[in-house]
Amino acid sequence: MSDVAKLNDRVEKLEYFTALNYLEKQATDKTEIDAYGFDRFKNGILVDPFNGFSVANPLSPDFAAAIDKNNKYVTALQDNANTVGVRYANTAISTTQKTTGCASLNLKTKLTKKK
Repeated sequence: MSDVAKLNDRVEKLEYFTALNYLEKQATDKTEIDAYGFDRFKNGILVDPFNGFSVANPLSPDFAAAIDKNNKYVTALQDNANTVGVRYANTAISTTQKTTGCASLNLKTKLTKKK
């Protein structure tokens, strides 16, 4: 059984490095044209694991992203200071409904046939 586990580990590593090699090839083959129409020189490939701000400079005025360190992904910057907080009040008579953690308007429409 340990032979199967070792083989599985080798296959997983092979898949990982094959995917990484493919991504590197795509990045190096990509043509970037500058303002004068020349192909820009590529010095290397930067890979960011999105587990912190070690690669990015959040103090730069051009930085406009948010990094979720737990799930390791980057999203557009969200301005939470200017958003309106919404609370859901579960009352007997309500014009809203709550389903799967999302509050929405209770839109129950009745279709009638014109005579």
